[in-house]
Amino acid sequence: SKNENWGRLKGAVFEAEVAVDSRYVDDVVEVRKKIPNGDIDILFKNDDIIEAKNIDWSTIDRKEFNKHKSKLGGQIRKYKDYQINTLNNPDAEIKVVFKNEDSYWYPEMKAFLEDDKGVLVEVL
Repeated sequence: SKNENWGRLKGAVFEAEVAVDSRYVDDVVEVRKKIPNGDIDILFKNDDIIEAKNIDWSTIDRKEFNKHKSKLGGQIRKYKDYQINTLNNPDAEIKVVFKNEDSYWYPEMKAFLEDDKGVLVEVL
């Protein structure tokens, strides 16, 4: 659908923004790296992984939020598995970078990711 394609394009543009950001650019090895059952947005030299998320917080409701949450949970599991079993680096970090934050949904998402999933969270 048109919306899905637009969403994918927005995601790809944001991944590129994150990858070239001065905080990260020197350490990036690969963008959109294919792995079994998916791909990694950004892979670093030290095996850290960034998942770049461009969520428009103002347009989501609880149902949509929960969908994002479970999708992120699944991606994090896949990344961790890849870091441990393929890269042999259980100490590698996973970081979720959001385009922006709001005062309602973002804090809950950040708490879920940091406390339940043990990943780092940043905002570009």
